[in-house]
Amino acid sequence: MIEEAAYSRLYLYDLFKSLVESERKNIGLMGGWAIHFLLDEIGVKHIGSRDIDIFFNPEKISYKRIVELVKSHKFEPHSTFRWVRIIRRSDGIELTLEESKSYPLFDLVYVYLDVAAPISSQKKIMPLKQLAKVFRSDPNWYRLEDIEILMPSVEVMVELKLYSSVGRIDEFKRAKDIADLFPLLQRFPKLWKMNAEGRRISLINEIEGRDKFKENIGEFMKLGSIKDAANMLGISSTTILSVLEKI
Repeated sequence: MIEEAAYSRLYLYDLFKSLVESERKNIGLMGGWAIHFLLDEIGVKHIGSRDIDIFFNPEKISYKRIVELVKSHKFEPHSTFRWVRIIRRSDGIELTLEESKSYPLFDLVYVYLDVAAPISSQKKIMPLKQLAKVFRSDPNWYRLEDIEILMPSVEVMVELKLYSSVGRIDEFKRAKDIADLFPLLQRFPKLWKMNAEGRRISLINEIEGRDKFKENIGEFMKLGSIKDAANMLGISSTTILSVLEKI
């Protein structure tokens, strides 16, 4: 994962560095990297990501422009809303999808890029209605070296992780969702209703998706998702569960 994360961070920096001023307010970063950077701002170390998740404002940016942008950074179409760059691990040479078929999987590094927006009419975009909130409120910005990157608020990122973890089929991604969600819930008291003693009672009313997520906690335990998330973070399953059960 370390090697994938290093390539992924480099590629996301290059992509956001290339945006013109008008695009910076309408193309943003979400997912694991956004959470990593948000936690970094408060001095909390968190695992990075092997995927780059971007989103855009369809009222200001066309999907055609997004395709041009992604292709200009050497990503190739992979699946419905996913793009990929492939690197040969042994020497760092980049390969096309076709070229990669000639090499064993252990010698390949895949960096995926997913495209999302708050719409459902475009088949090649991941539709996430929660993202509309990003463009209706004051933007959240993260400074990465010499550029500023638009990101969802912590509340919206929690909503996105609550939503995605319930719908996952991929076991690794489900565990990663929980590993991303846990430190947000743990480190941002503003997400919680508190009792008189200052202890967490439940998530604030504005957080959507908590009921559906809570219904699935038992299933996550049974599938081993919480245990896998705990292993990613180097903590115990009990520690994660003690926070998730208060949702």
